[in-house]
Amino acid sequence: MGCIKLASSFSGHRCVRWRVAKLSLCRDQSAPWPDWTKRYNSMEAKNITNWANDEIRILQCSHKIKDSNYTLYVRKFVPIAGDMLCETWFDETVGEFKKHDIEPYAVVEMEGLEREMQRYVNENIRQFIIGIVGLSDELLWKTYEMALKRCSDNRVASSSQHDPSPDIPDMPEDICGDEKITKMIDDESSPYNGTYPLAPVIYAQEETVLLTKIQRPLQQRVITDLDALMKANKRENWFTIYLTLFILLHSCSLTSRRDEEFAVQMKLGTQFVNPEAIYYNQTGVTELIKEFHLKNKGGVPFNMAGDPSKHSELAAAAKLEADQIQFLAETSFWVSQRGK
Repeated sequence: MGCIKLASSFSGHRCVRWRVAKLSLCRDQSAPWPDWTKRYNSMEAKNITNWANDEIRILQCSHKIKDSNYTLYVRKFVPIAGDMLCETWFDETVGEFKKHDIEPYAVVEMEGLEREMQRYVNENIRQFIIGIVGLSDELLWKTYEMALKRCSDNRVASSSQHDPSPDIPDMPEDICGDEKITKMIDDESSPYNGTYPLAPVIYAQEETVLLTKIQRPLQQRVITDLDALMKANKRENWFTIYLTLFILLHSCSLTSRRDEEFAVQMKLGTQFVNPEAIYYNQTGVTELIKEFHLKNKGGVPFNMAGDPSKHSELAAAAKLEADQIQFLAETSFWVSQRGK
């Protein structure tokens, strides 16, 4: 909630130049991470054609999120220069990189992968929110819970879908079914210890699909709807805008943190793996938050929510139900307690 302080300092505020329609709400990039494979010079989802045999194997995979698995149809491919064929990590205790060899398997057909990733995201939003956000932070969980209640409003539904998907390419993947194509990593120094990893080429394939077929279209839906709501400048839209911006801000935080963690994990010597994409994501969300607080005169709605005598006035102005007023009152209390 430090964004209120941010909004009070408007030197450099770019709400005119940085129109909502031009903002970046995800970690966009021009190609998959090149250390996984150098097969791709863009995010175009291309099928692999140089296969080692005709056998197709069916894998049940997971991102370690409860009750949310997905299916991959894979086939052994002929490796080319630049294909990573191992999982790597840095062992701090010995001061060196370690590796775990992985068989060269890749997804057979990209259109099928797109359908499965769409299903996976659409059917598991709540499980992802519980798995990624967790129940330990009451403010975060209660806000997502309220957003889920308002998912009959398609704008909030779009932003709720938008939140889990940026983290998926960076989350550890595990072959959780009976069919296995590699040995389990058995090394306590590895962040992937106890998992059956996929070939990094599959990570690249998934990243192209998640960005071009899910994240970018969702981003455009969120931007279009959010732009219309903010331009309408109606008080009854305030609560929907707030929930959407909260989710986008938290999504940006998760993406930035994971990108930074991965840069440390791989000893890249830079703060982020993809600094340009992180910059535009952070700048885009920051500009939205500034604009939101500018129009709402800082924390005025939350100040009203924190004063029981003003609850009826706030409810009438923003057309809020009793449970929504209660949620805002609790949010105001949580934020005030954290500021002490």
